Amino acid sequence: MKEKDWDKLAKIEQAISKKYGKEAIQNPKGNWTDEKEQEYLDQIKRLAQKETQLYDKDEKVEVNGILVPKKLL
Repeated sequence: MKEKDWDKLAKIEQAISKKYGKEAIQNPKGNWTDEKEQEYLDQIKRLAQKETQLYDKDEKVEVNGILVPKKLL
């Protein structure tokens, strides 16, 4: 296994920082707060509710051997 070239790694990191800004190279956990965590969890819950509603809307029921969308009944 080859050892890492720390100088090359530092140069790449500096080039990324110069082109895209400091936020591109910092650890994502650095700006994460409890409020952001709660907002993220709320977004996941809302997304799950929307997916459940879409699934229920598209659910199919067998009528006389034919699958028919539940919303048509």
